[in-house]
Amino acid sequence: MTAAGASGRGPAPLPDGAGPGPSSAPSPEQITALESALLGIVTEAKRTIHARAERIAPDMQRGTFTLFTQIARLEPISAGSLAELLSLDRSVVSRSAKTLVEAGLIERHPNPSDGRGAVFSASARGRAMLDEARSAESARLRTEMGNWSAADVTRLTELLSRLAASATRI
Repeated sequence: MTAAGASGRGPAPLPDGAGPGPSSAPSPEQITALESALLGIVTEAKRTIHARAERIAPDMQRGTFTLFTQIARLEPISAGSLAELLSLDRSVVSRSAKTLVEAGLIERHPNPSDGRGAVFSASARGRAMLDEARSAESARLRTEMGNWSAADVTRLTELLSRLAASATRI
C-alpha cells in the first residue's frame, strides 16, 4: 500500500483492525514497515539539520546546531539541563555553548535562581538567523504537504508526538 490514498490526498486509510486498541496489535510486518518509514524520516531530519546549520554558519556541526535550536526553543536553559536533555556530557555542552556565544548566536547570563551557574538564551542575531534558516525548509515542507488536508497534518502530528512520548519510555 502506498503512503497516499487513492485520491492522492494524504495517507491511505488504515486497514480494518489497524486502529488503536489491544485487539489490533501491529503485526511484525507493520512494525518493520514503521521502522523503515522512521529511518527515512530520521535521514531526512539529519539532512534538514545539516542544511539549516549550513545556512547559519558553513562550518557549524550538526550537534552544535541541535544545541542552538534547543537553547532557542527552551530559553533560558542551563548547561546541565541541556546536557540531560540531549544525553551529552556537560563538558561537550559547555564547549559548544562557548562556540555559539563567540559566534554571537546565543548569550550567557548568570542563573537567576542561584547566581553561580549560567543560563543560555538565543541572541537577537541568533534568533533572526535561525528563523531565516527555518523559513526555507518550512516552505519546502509546506509545498510537499500541500496536498494533505489540515486534518491529516494534525493527525500525523498527534501520532508522531505520541510515538515520541512513548519512545522516551523504551
